[in-house]
Amino acid sequence: ARALLKIESYRQQAYQNIQQILGKTPPEIACHRRETFNNLPTEAQKIAVSYCRNSISIVENSGLSRSQFNDITRRLRSDQSLKERVQNAIIRIQREKK
Repeated sequence: ARALLKIESYRQQAYQNIQQILGKTPPEIACHRRETFNNLPTEAQKIAVSYCRNSISIVENSGLSRSQFNDITRRLRSDQSLKERVQNAIIRIQREKK
């Protein structure tokens, strides 16, 4: 949950910066599929690469491997129980920050 929160913060900022460069909604960017951002302007590509590197670092510093983290995020789409547990953990983390 902590890793998801940190990554989401970086994702939103990167998305906004890329949107400003493009002047429109950015295409889907998937870190594991470089071709999703190869056609972006150079500055937007730099932002995407930086986001991906930061995301990897956050995941690894959380104690999870990339494959473990990706597996969990995939399971969130179909496992309602897991989704609720992660959402509750995110709420607890956000309350701790206040």
